[in-house]
Amino acid sequence: MMPLTEHHEPPPTELAAVRRAPVARRRYFCQYEPALVGGEPVAQALPLRHFAESPGQALRWLRRAVRRLAPSLDEHAGRLAGEWLDDVAGYHAAVFGLIQGEALLLALPADGLCLQIEASPVITPSTVAAPAVS
Repeated sequence: MMPLTEHHEPPPTELAAVRRAPVARRRYFCQYEPALVGGEPVAQALPLRHFAESPGQALRWLRRAVRRLAPSLDEHAGRLAGEWLDDVAGYHAAVFGLIQGEALLLALPADGLCLQIEASPVITPSTVAAPAVS
């Protein structure tokens, strides 16, 4: 029998040893937005925005956006869009640039407007399990 004066701590559980800690991670902000040639945004046109988890996903999203918009562009901008879509080496260079932290900007001028298509790396907070500090 144990004496009543001794104090025994209960064994720690594994669940008590884990806490959530914020960790930064890189994501890729993508958007396309019509603007006047001087750079002013077009009030009636809403930009479309997306967060991608990888450079490849960011470029795929932008390429889908350009394919969707290409039929509505004038001949010159449509040709530029087609050239960008067909440029395999440029695609790989853009992915590598995003990995290196560089932003991608494609501007397609059309009838006094400029369609700006961009992707840029951003750091966002994320929560992951981390060991508790004793």
